[in-house]
This record gives sequence, C-alpha cells and structure tokens, in this order.
Amino acid sequence: MGGGQYFGDVKLGSITAGDADEYSRWLLTQLAPATANKECQIAAQFFKHAERKGYIEKNPFQGVTVGKPTNDERRRFITRDAVGRVIDACPDWQWRTVVALARYGGLRCPSEVALLKWSDIHWDMDRLTVTSPKTERYGKPTRVIPLFQELRGFLDDAFAMASEGETWVVPMLGGNPDKNLGTTFRKLVKRAGVERWPKPFQNCRSSRQTELEQTFPTYVVCSWLGNSPTVAHKHYLTVTDEHFESASKIGDSLGMQPPVSSRTEAQKKTHTHKEVRENASFSEVVGMLDDARVAAEGLEPPTRGL
Repeated sequence: MGGGQYFGDVKLGSITAGDADEYSRWLLTQLAPATANKECQIAAQFFKHAERKGYIEKNPFQGVTVGKPTNDERRRFITRDAVGRVIDACPDWQWRTVVALARYGGLRCPSEVALLKWSDIHWDMDRLTVTSPKTERYGKPTRVIPLFQELRGFLDDAFAMASEGETWVVPMLGGNPDKNLGTTFRKLVKRAGVERWPKPFQNCRSSRQTELEQTFPTYVVCSWLGNSPTVAHKHYLTVTDEHFESASKIGDSLGMQPPVSSRTEAQKKTHTHKEVRENASFSEVVGMLDDARVAAEGLEPPTRGL
C-alpha cells in the first residue's frame, strides 16, 4: 500500500502537512495500526531525503505518527511442545532443519537460514557464524552464536544427509534469502494439529529470545540474536504462562514478610508491662528501662490525623 494510490501523480512540493495528516488517517481505514504507522515512517524517510536533496523546502511528514508501532496481539510464545509437533510433521530433514534453526537457533527465516553454510559451523568450538543481510547495512554482516544443545542434534542429522561437497546447510534454499517458506510452513502447522499463530517464523525467533533472556543478560542475548535491547523489548520478548506459574510459587525465598497474623503474635510476645512502685528510686527505674523493649511505633504514642 503506497502513497501513490492515495495522492496520485502529483509534484512532491505540492503535498502539505495537512495532506500528510489526512493520508495517515486514511491509512488507518485500510491497514492495521502497526502497518499504517510503518507506512508513515517510510513516507517520512522518503520526504526527508527529498528535503536534504533540495527538492522540497520542508518534510510534510515530519512528526506524523498514527496507530501503534507494534501489534502485541500478533505476538505469540511458541512452546517446545508445539514446535516439536510441527517438526514431527515435516516431510524431510531439510524442513526439520529450517524449523529448528528458526526456533532453537533464533535465526531469521528465510534469509539467515538460507545463507548458512557448512563452513559456518565450527563443531570444535560449539559455535556457528550467521550471515545476516538485514544487519549488513549497519556494518554487521555476520554474528557468532552458540551451537545450542537443542540445535546440535538437528545439524548432526542434516550433516549426515548432506551430499558430498554440499555448500549449503539447507540445500533446497540454494542460498536464496528471498525464498518464500511461509505458505508451506503454515500447512505444516495445520498438519501437526497445532493452532495457527501469526508471523510464523518471527514468533519462533522471538520465542527463542524470550527463553534465553531467562538465563543470560540482555546484551548477550541481543548479540546472539542480532538485534538491540530496544527492539527486543518492543517486538520480541513475551510474557509466558510459565512466568505466571513460577511467580505464584515464589514466597519466602524472595524475603517476603510473614502474614500479618504472624507478625502480630510476635509483637505481642515482646510487649511486657512492669508496675513502678510508689516512691521508687532512680536506680530501680533505670533497671526497668534497661530490660524494656520499644514497641514498633516508637517511644511517642500515635497521633490521630498524622
């Protein structure tokens, strides 16, 4: 969905800030809020370049935002049980490798999966090098990730099945980072009897990041996954059912105070009363004070209204 459909064939300089506002509102009638917001960002970048080139005096899309930058309703945590059933439904070892690399390796699919070579796998070091077209534009064409234990078995099987002299880990992709795998993957999910989830490969990748964050610092996980903490928190990390279940079992291990009733009983045991006899000597009073304990509210009695 491009601006050309809305504006038609017009000169760049004729588009005003008001036109940009109306376009953003129109997008909301055509697209999901997150997608509409992305379209406005693209338009703002386009006109900013035109402004810097001197084609227009001012960027009409500067400051124009619409909708939300993310759509949390499309984020899912893909459990190991669900992905295991999908892997069992795969027709061959190549598809099993694809799904494993996406879910347990956290690779972008198809781009990073398609470009993975056997020479990128460093068996002796338990690491593998990922080639990433997406981060190459930012000066980071590759990154190194661990050869995760969950992933190694699938790569062992793939290596055993690979032809002599084969370059690519998944030869059916032939090093083509633009190969369309989404349609077939959705069919595999259906065949497995698993409820279909949106953004199939990205949610596999985000689920892996969510898992790793439970064990490793954010900066380490982002280095492995090839994104930033800001992007991770905005688009990847997910609160799972396991988080709720674990939280409901946490108690005194976090230093929580005992119930109010227990504290009250303990406080009662510390409260003792001693009578001061008439004409008691100063030394007797001092002796009583030495044995006394101060109540929780202190020496001064509570004042109403404070």
